[in-house]
Amino acid sequence: MKAFTPWLLVKYISKEFSYSLFIMFSIIFSLLILTGFVSELTFFSEKNLQNNIIIESLILALFKIPSVLTETMPFIFLFAGLHFYSKIQDNNELSSINLSGVSRRYILNIPAIYAFVFGVLMIVLISPFSANLAKIYSETKNKFSRNENLMILSNTGLWLKDQIDKNNSMILRADRIENDNFNFLKNVSIFYFKNNILLEKIDADEMEIVGDKWELINIEKIDFSKNFEITKLPNYQIYNSNIDIEKLKNIFSNSETVSIWDIKQNLELLRKRGYYGQELIIKLNKDLVLPLFLLSMIYISLLIVFKKPKFLANRFYILVFLGIFTGILVYYLNEFSISLGKSNKVPLILSIWLPIIMLTSSTFVFVFDKNE
Repeated sequence: MKAFTPWLLVKYISKEFSYSLFIMFSIIFSLLILTGFVSELTFFSEKNLQNNIIIESLILALFKIPSVLTETMPFIFLFAGLHFYSKIQDNNELSSINLSGVSRRYILNIPAIYAFVFGVLMIVLISPFSANLAKIYSETKNKFSRNENLMILSNTGLWLKDQIDKNNSMILRADRIENDNFNFLKNVSIFYFKNNILLEKIDADEMEIVGDKWELINIEKIDFSKNFEITKLPNYQIYNSNIDIEKLKNIFSNSETVSIWDIKQNLELLRKRGYYGQELIIKLNKDLVLPLFLLSMIYISLLIVFKKPKFLANRFYILVFLGIFTGILVYYLNEFSISLGKSNKVPLILSIWLPIIMLTSSTFVFVFDKNE
């Protein structure tokens, strides 16, 4: 006998859950816009800009929002689920569903499928779009930075630009990074410019960056102002630099600006130059596990509403408190697991997937308890 599908109920549940999701999305989006706008306004207020800083701040905040929303989407679904199921409970709609002879699991299955499909669409469509906007945001923000130091990794190697002062600058090119560490570079060339005129070039077998010092090993110097005079220098020669390697590493390793479709290509380039690309591996697997993460948030929201301790009052602010507490707990457990992966205590990929798999499977068992 063909199974009966109550399409009217399916349509109703989908509509109500979409409404709850829209409410929570609007609230989180508004908060992110407000905090992002204030942050960018503070940043631009320190600059001497001719443009309208309010418009500039708002535009930059909007460019940043999609990538932040991707991170917060599991918790948007958590609170959307809390809102949806609390309405179901307050209106006593479970009794109506039971009296109609329809399985009440529809109120779980439909939002769960909704969340999983939404997660897949985020990976395929929204993630590349948010990466492009994050890249525009990063490039635009860098234009207004106080210095003009740059860091680029290409097929020709690692390139650094150090703007020493208004008239003097130097460009560094290194063939590769040593031992996955930006502070150790191999086959280095440094080009000194004054008023955009090349004055000298320094070649070194190795270089170590320590604070604002560059320590060079096995140096050959070519002075273009003295008829290409070549000079051999001592093994260790220290030059002062304005480059903050930690800040530049953060720019370089900003995985938000890399689309999921470009991660493989970027990883190949990084590893060719001696860098493992840990940040990109984390981003790739966080994106891939997102549908499962959203699904687990639906399970959790149902458990909070229908299986919370009886001594807790059936008020929405209680649900909000439980949701915030659960969201914080899940977030820090995930981050703790990933930190174990970063420190090589557990495999990196496993550290990303294992908490979500355990969370989904454990909540699944409670939700589908045959005695409930």
